[in-house]
Amino acid sequence: MSKWEFSALPQGDELRKDGRLVASYCEAEAILNGYDRLVDALRWYQEKAKYCRKITDEGEEARQALDMDGGEMAKTILGELEKEQGK
Repeated sequence: MSKWEFSALPQGDELRKDGRLVASYCEAEAILNGYDRLVDALRWYQEKAKYCRKITDEGEEARQALDMDGGEMAKTILGELEKEQGK
């Protein structure tokens, strides 16, 4: 597992991963914010996928939630991240 480190230096804050400079503080904040949004979306999808196989009310709710979402949460987050990265 990679290790993220923040360090405050006279030149400014930096984000390092495995000892290598990755980004300035502002860039790092955007990277980690995007990471948090992706993790939240993956947790939501994981929970719904876990329950959608069940033949219960809980399973029906999960299937409906996935159907209603139709991948939009992922599409939205990925679009925002690509826009932030200038792609």
